[in-house]
Amino acid sequence: MAKGRKVAGVRGGAARASATSGGWGIVGIGAVLAVIVAALLASVLWAGDDKVTTPFPGAEVKALPQFTNKTHVDKYLWGSYRPHTYFGLRTRTPQSLLTGMMWVSPSGHQLRHFCDAGDGLQRYGWNKHDGSSFGSQLIEDGPNSISTSFVKQPGGNSGGDWAARLAFKQQLPPAAPQQKQEPRPVVLFLYVANEGPEKLKISNDGFLVSGKTEALGKYQLHFRPHQKAMKVSYAGLKAEAIERLHDAVLGSVDRADLSLSNSQQPKANLAVLELVFQPPFVVDIVFESLSGSDAPTRHAQLSAQGIGDLLKKHTEAFDKRFESTFALKAKGYSEEKVDFAQSAFSNMIGGMGYFYGHSLVRDVRKPRPPPGAKKIPPLPYFDAPLYTAVPSRPFFPRGFMWDEGFHQLLIHQWEPEITREVLAHWLDLMNQFGWIPREQILGPEAKSKVPAEFVVQPSDNANPPTWFLVVEDMLDHLSADPDPRTVEFLRGAYERFEAWFRWFDTQRGNAPLSYRWRGRQNKTRGVANPLTLTSGLDDYPRATHPDQKEYHVDLRCWMAVSSSVLSRMATAIGKPSKHFTQLANELSDNAHLDELHWSDSSQSYCDFGRHKIKGKKPGHQLVDNAFGYVSLMPFLTRILDPASPKLGQILQDMANTTLLWTDYGLRSLATTSPFYQLKNTENDPPYWRGAVWININFLALRALDHYDSIDGPFQASAAKLHKDLRSAIISNLFKEWQRTGFVWEQYDDKTGEGKGTRPFTGWSALVVAIMADKY
Repeated sequence: MAKGRKVAGVRGGAARASATSGGWGIVGIGAVLAVIVAALLASVLWAGDDKVTTPFPGAEVKALPQFTNKTHVDKYLWGSYRPHTYFGLRTRTPQSLLTGMMWVSPSGHQLRHFCDAGDGLQRYGWNKHDGSSFGSQLIEDGPNSISTSFVKQPGGNSGGDWAARLAFKQQLPPAAPQQKQEPRPVVLFLYVANEGPEKLKISNDGFLVSGKTEALGKYQLHFRPHQKAMKVSYAGLKAEAIERLHDAVLGSVDRADLSLSNSQQPKANLAVLELVFQPPFVVDIVFESLSGSDAPTRHAQLSAQGIGDLLKKHTEAFDKRFESTFALKAKGYSEEKVDFAQSAFSNMIGGMGYFYGHSLVRDVRKPRPPPGAKKIPPLPYFDAPLYTAVPSRPFFPRGFMWDEGFHQLLIHQWEPEITREVLAHWLDLMNQFGWIPREQILGPEAKSKVPAEFVVQPSDNANPPTWFLVVEDMLDHLSADPDPRTVEFLRGAYERFEAWFRWFDTQRGNAPLSYRWRGRQNKTRGVANPLTLTSGLDDYPRATHPDQKEYHVDLRCWMAVSSSVLSRMATAIGKPSKHFTQLANELSDNAHLDELHWSDSSQSYCDFGRHKIKGKKPGHQLVDNAFGYVSLMPFLTRILDPASPKLGQILQDMANTTLLWTDYGLRSLATTSPFYQLKNTENDPPYWRGAVWININFLALRALDHYDSIDGPFQASAAKLHKDLRSAIISNLFKEWQRTGFVWEQYDDKTGEGKGTRPFTGWSALVVAIMADKY
């Protein structure tokens, strides 16, 4: 989790300095050949211009027939691809027609539009969402309960039609005896905006908006209230900045009577309808594509009754499919726990977004200017679309590289074609060197949610290559179900996956077969431990004095997994795999892993680097006073031999309540570490220094399930830990969802209470896979 995404142990203590030097031993000739081959291929790949902003020269993966055929394009054209809004629909096109809603808060002091924790809503999020054609959401804002649902209807030549239903109810506090209590009026703004050059045509009463765009052809959009509103007004506005629709609406409201102008500005690209009403109140928004000879028949089916029937049909279909996919009722879960799982899953898949634009990057090969000199402006990356899940709708409504691997481990169980296309979009963001910016902030709306200091992406920064876990899942499914679309994807994506791996292979350490995260924070004064944002574990303790001699056990383990998966991928599509097989075997060699990273004094796997232990000067040694998630990586990535005594030690330490075990899941850092719950600076609270994170707990359960399935001396221990850990995670996340209404970014290791951002139905939604026991 990148530190920019925040708003905002020592096994035995410090006296146990490592007695292990981190010796390297003898490395197989394959590793030497790997470096030579990688260098030769890189020199060929990098021939030509030397710009970090030049796209990868290979064919785009998203241009594969499975993604460009009309059936697929129409199926996914419209969707709830604006995750940063409480409710909004758009198309998967660079310039889209946007629809959404805003409403005045119960206090009358705020206009709700973008998801914001500061709004203090009791609950919001998708309860059911199938990722393509249907979704229903509940928003609780003070006394107001708002249900937002949408359903799509195929037909015509431009993505079909759709309808959205917004239903408002109100639950007021009990009134005094003999006092009649009337519902409080609600002020609602519904809008349509066009990112493209075409203007909107608005009817004289504001209830009909029509127009024509290149992607949609001719269309009509109707606002259809079921009841008569207390007041109605409308306006057609020329919005200069699409990311400031909120301000455009506020600026157009007459402060005297809180109404719109009932007029249309020339070249209007924003149509707004204001409805003031007393709940209960229902309004439908109906989009009609005018293409296709069957248009009149289709449109007739989107009456008020027809929309209700469609929503009921899709609700029943979703429930049936959810049970077929995850079998939670069959496993004995209560209705409320199934509702919880549906909510967590739906808010992940319903929170997927479509973005278009370019990143801003810094070429790290160019020297920084001296202090006082003019700053070198960032470079604009190439324009591209991105279809991706997001970690959190209010805080992080954009794409994050390593998060996406965890997201797709769940989504792939539901709809493999979504996963394939998401990975295709991400891979097509690759530059000619095989690098992909780890955080994607594309388009003005996405940029408006990110502090300026976190926008620019350094060209040597990455994130853990978790996408290879998804490809591994694809390959596992392929052996049972040889889907030709998966084979097509693997063939089309292989060149880019190979280039991506080779870029990661440039992150080598000084020791043979070691790896070092680039981009560590250089600052050592005033910080408890320099950050390593690129590792995804941000403030997790590493060597206190970063230098080029350090190397990191987690990155080596990620590379072992990646080379192994790439070898399987090559074999599956008939490509040479010998090099990757040999490298995977060397990186998975337990003896060499131990020589580099095992500390005899702390009996744990550790990073190596220039590290300061309290009372001693910094020196190059194993970082063995920071036992936690990083120490588990050889286990988490399943590269430990099932008979290894090191595995037994890890399982024993995982179950130790002084170290990692809690009643709520595995904490990220042992309580015995001097860094446990330690602020990094006065204003930078601990992040990965004790809290329970669901993505790593998922990997732990996945590994325990693996070792439980293999004969070995620790099989029974793995089975018991799996049972207990799974129960602890499910119980706590459900309890907190009941208590707070949300799934959270992390959980307190002492109380189990949700912490950080919420709702966080990125990787925390993996609780659904944990409930289903599907890893």
